[in-house]
Amino acid sequence: MEGFNAPLGTFSSRIKSVYAFGLVTEDQYRDMDVLRKVRNLFAHNWEGVSLERSDIQGMVGQLSGYTVTQDEIEGGTREKLLGTLSTCCIELQVFVGRLETGKAVKAPNVSHRLATEKPTGYACQRYVE
Repeated sequence: MEGFNAPLGTFSSRIKSVYAFGLVTEDQYRDMDVLRKVRNLFAHNWEGVSLERSDIQGMVGQLSGYTVTQDEIEGGTREKLLGTLSTCCIELQVFVGRLETGKAVKAPNVSHRLATEKPTGYACQRYVE
């Protein structure tokens, strides 16, 4: 399951997996994917990478840019990037805590994410029984 060529060996595959299993919201999924792309630009380039680059500013502009209290993150590119990263980490930590304490015990029904046709009947239920 781990290692570069394993099914969950990349950050991208892990993000897609937690979304497919309904463990993160669509906003969290999109934010994590954008954060991953920005991180890769900085990690795989030795020079010429800056938050001032237009392509990076464009990616950061795609972030939802909200806090845990649903307030908009104020400031520039750096603040929006760090604020979104912090918010994602906090939300994931809270969710893990809820799982560990038994406050979140039902798995959300995510079958609609895996289907090619719009679900009806049982597939429309919010949680798997």
